[in-house]
Amino acid sequence: MREGAWSEDFAFIAGFTEGGAPFGTTWQEMEEMEKQESEKKGNIRATPAQRTIRVDMNDLEPAFESRSELFRDYLDTESGECLAIPGYGYDADVDDEMAAGIEKIDSAPLGRYLLIEPEMDLRPSLDDAREFVHGVESEGLRRRLEGALGQRRGAFRRFLDILHTEAGEVERWYHIRRQRLWERIAGYLESEGLTVVYDSLPPFVPRHATRQHLLAAGVQFVDRVKQVAGVERIALIGSMATPKREPNDIDLLLTLSTSADIAAIAAAGRKLKGRAQNIGRGADIFLADREGRYLGRTCPWRECAPGLRMRCEAQHCGTYLYDDLHVLTLESRLLASPPLQIWPETFMRQEIPDDVLEAFGIRP
Repeated sequence: MREGAWSEDFAFIAGFTEGGAPFGTTWQEMEEMEKQESEKKGNIRATPAQRTIRVDMNDLEPAFESRSELFRDYLDTESGECLAIPGYGYDADVDDEMAAGIEKIDSAPLGRYLLIEPEMDLRPSLDDAREFVHGVESEGLRRRLEGALGQRRGAFRRFLDILHTEAGEVERWYHIRRQRLWERIAGYLESEGLTVVYDSLPPFVPRHATRQHLLAAGVQFVDRVKQVAGVERIALIGSMATPKREPNDIDLLLTLSTSADIAAIAAAGRKLKGRAQNIGRGADIFLADREGRYLGRTCPWRECAPGLRMRCEAQHCGTYLYDDLHVLTLESRLLASPPLQIWPETFMRQEIPDDVLEAFGIRP
């Protein structure tokens, strides 16, 4: 016998005493646990009216993707929180977070926590792949994918192998794949007596449209902040100043006087971030003084005050200056000579892509 195994007396052997005697979960205890879980699920199903809760599908998704015996995943049917606790196959130490989760579930009234164990695999299937192929614009690629899905063995693996040769299409597939999974998760929870409300995935943005979207948002930001008192220079830095086809974000560097209205700059920055997040991208506004010293970034939150958020790492919270200099800083060379100065005069210190120059109305 070994740890993690079972025997005539134990459904799960957690370990052995110094004398060699096994200890763990007995079959009777396992039967009682399964009975309690069944009662909890039955309590939810017996509820006459559907309960409506808000959930974060990003948290729920791993519970339906893994389907592992190492963990058991529970959904709090009141708060929408997802908890993972050790399962039958878990043989490592239980940390404080897991222990707290176990205590929450064990002490909760019947029906509070729903064990996530769908009888069917909710992950995308061959039928989803066939539906996806109908939307492939390239006739050659579409035929290759149809041929792969027509194979008797290894069809899905061959489908993915071919798909990964086309960056734009593989991104579209993974977007649709997640969309289908989220819909099926909602359907499964509906069958368990729960109507869920959740934020949908951002719309899929085809390749090359990302730059156009971020540049359009960047132009609006520049038009706003060049009117703000104390803004002395606006520059573009980061991947948008390069030919990178799929940048993750847009970064701008502002040089300020001591009288700059940082709250107004932060407000414009939040609008820029919002537009970027609509396509699953980001934005950062970096700030420096006229002596070339890095000050930090703009605060991402509408309300900026000490003690409002545990995850705020600003050293001087409450000024809309997010000065987390212990986490992130910029090189003095970049502060002094950014790749593209947009305003008030234009300076290019490296080759800048044509789409950037066109967006900001700059002549080469």
